[in-house]
Amino acid sequence: MLSIESYRHMEDKLLTIDEVAKKLRVTPMTIFRLMKSGKLPFIKVSRRFTRIRAKDLEVFLDKHTYQKGETK
Repeated sequence: MLSIESYRHMEDKLLTIDEVAKKLRVTPMTIFRLMKSGKLPFIKVSRRFTRIRAKDLEVFLDKHTYQKGETK
């Protein structure tokens, strides 16, 4: 069983679709498309609730960040 501290720590790392959309300055629909395409991993908490790990968002951003003249 998880302690309250562990639960709070886990909760801090899970983001809603709206939170991710606001961070990236895009619409929630764009986030849904990224999830559907498999580019952005997500957690289906229940039929109604979906969350994205902050760590997965960081990996996504690192993978899609380019410097001038750089290609990936």
